[in-house]
Amino acid sequence: PLRPPGGALRGRFSPDGRLLGTASSFTGQIWDVATGGPVTPAYHFSHRIVEGPVFSPDARTLAVPGWGSEGGEVALWDVPRGLVLARVPVLGMPSFSPEGRWLAIQESGRISAWRGTNFQSPVVFEQPAAILAWTGPDELLLQRLDNDENGRLVRWNLARERRTYPLNDG
Repeated sequence: PLRPPGGALRGRFSPDGRLLGTASSFTGQIWDVATGGPVTPAYHFSHRIVEGPVFSPDARTLAVPGWGSEGGEVALWDVPRGLVLARVPVLGMPSFSPEGRWLAIQESGRISAWRGTNFQSPVVFEQPAAILAWTGPDELLLQRLDNDENGRLVRWNLARERRTYPLNDG
């Protein structure tokens, strides 16, 4: 059986079901489901983990959202090497695009999307919206949540930084 240090509060399976990423208050760990053993040593985050970890489609990156000394952040963990690649300075629920090219994070009042190669210089959708689904490798389907356009659906092409409203334009 898996025995996460401090007990696992949250967990997610990798897309292929071979790995399990677990998170407790300050500790993350990756497990081999077949053997029940750890793949990497426990990683002790400098921040309190507040949501479950999310694997990239190829299971090479694990995104773990939590609170750091500077505020909210999502730590991006290199699974094969067992170390943190980057820290994205926003707190919210992460979602990888189907090919893993993008990491979208829905935080209070906006959505930011980070390129998966270096997780630098995000593209930001400033209007209040919720992520509904990825509709392609570079495209999100959003639902507006502001007073003027509440409920309106938006397709957001991240690569072109373009928004279209084809689904409910009457």
